[in-house]
Amino acid sequence: MFRVIERSNLTPKIDLIQIENGKSGQIEHILIATENCNLQICLPISEDNRVLKRPDDQPTLFVDYPLVGSHTFNYPCVINSHIFLPDEERSSVILEYSRLSTLNKALLKRATTLYHTLINFICNSKNPEFKSKTSGMIMSGVIPSGVEESWYLKHFLNPTIQTICSIPIVKTVSGHKMRIYDIILPEVTYSASTDAYGRQKMLLEEEKLKALWEILNMFHHRANE
Repeated sequence: MFRVIERSNLTPKIDLIQIENGKSGQIEHILIATENCNLQICLPISEDNRVLKRPDDQPTLFVDYPLVGSHTFNYPCVINSHIFLPDEERSSVILEYSRLSTLNKALLKRATTLYHTLINFICNSKNPEFKSKTSGMIMSGVIPSGVEESWYLKHFLNPTIQTICSIPIVKTVSGHKMRIYDIILPEVTYSASTDAYGRQKMLLEEEKLKALWEILNMFHHRANE
């Protein structure tokens, strides 16, 4: 059971709310974007207004109640609509080839537009109290089961990745922000005179760069499909 303690309107579409978990008594903060009262996307926020990663086992899709099992539908935000059409098991929404999937697909497509509005607000917020930390807004390219793949890629995954790539969300050591599109990775090298400790440190840096390169490569590839 949750109770809304405070609601702050940040823009015509975006609110920051504080809720109390009736079971644990813990105060939680949620950033929520709404469209026409029938579609909302929500992000967990820390007490100092930093975007948090959504728990891996938390349902992604809600029909005013959680569709238990929808955590496999990978997305940075929780997506809620009281007009979603759930499947028989009530573990997800219908997205396979079917007339019943048309409404759900339209809602999810609109959710990507709301996501763009939300991430753009976070990254460009002029509110000094709102820290635009976006590590919790990245998603993987895994395609969930029971979904029409061509539709998912064209209308849901790729538009979301294009949003992530086109807005400056990567913070550099100098404090500036860059778009993923603009990142150029340096080459890591070490000379024969470098001592063992130095070589080990360089190898660790190289592994980090390789991991980052793989992430960026996936995003660039998807965003340009």
